[in-house]
Amino acid sequence: MTEPDTRHGLLLMKNAHVAGTVNGQPKTVLLIKGIQYRGQITQLKDEAEKQAREAYQKRFPVSRKVTAPLWEIRLDELKMTDNALGFGKKISWQRNEM
Repeated sequence: MTEPDTRHGLLLMKNAHVAGTVNGQPKTVLLIKGIQYRGQITQLKDEAEKQAREAYQKRFPVSRKVTAPLWEIRLDELKMTDNALGFGKKISWQRNEM
């Protein structure tokens, strides 16, 4: 959820290719868990936007007061690291293009 005129909104409208990381800040390397991703982002419209907003507002009720557009990342690649499965254990997924 972001306005198109924010800094990152302007950047993603110029280039829809995105990448990111989601992880915590564990106290020890043995507890590292997280994902890295790569994909393309688009602003949701019409029915897709309506359905996503309903789900988002159900999960985050405070967002009902916000009218900013919703965006969707079409994931092309994921890599999960989970040291609880073994030090440096990585599980990868990549979209097969047709």
